[in-house]
Amino acid sequence: MIIHVLLTLVEKSWAKQWATAVYEAATKKNLVDQAVNTDVHPEQLDLIGFSGELAFAKVVNQFPMTGTDGPTPIDCTVNGISVDVKTTDYSTGHLAVQPKYEGKSAQAFALMTGTLANGFVYRGWMWADDVFQQKYLKGPNSTPSFRKPAYAVPQRDLNQGLPQ
Repeated sequence: MIIHVLLTLVEKSWAKQWATAVYEAATKKNLVDQAVNTDVHPEQLDLIGFSGELAFAKVVNQFPMTGTDGPTPIDCTVNGISVDVKTTDYSTGHLAVQPKYEGKSAQAFALMTGTLANGFVYRGWMWADDVFQQKYLKGPNSTPSFRKPAYAVPQRDLNQGLPQ
């Protein structure tokens, strides 16, 4: 089930404003960039991440959870199940989750790929307990683009549809 989501001009503007607010709040609190595999500026990462969350929220016909108190482990609730949305601008990208989220995250993770310019594609989801398996753990030695260890689930292993 491939779902392509285009954000409207208003949604793109809102995503940019929200990403700026999140970045500024994080900067004031001296929170550091937690990205796994990119050298993109933190404000741009916030824009990519929130845009993907907003696109996923459109898929499930909800409003994304928002906050500027720091990273939020829950972005939406689907069928009573908490979901943390991960976004990458690589169309073949993996669902990448840092080890620090184990036991402290949503019940499921969802993967969105894409950009503001071209839209986003919903790639699927996985239960949190299934993400945190040794076979998915990657690091700088195994995946050159990773700066730190992370669980990297290939798209082929994701569940289709929505969490039930």
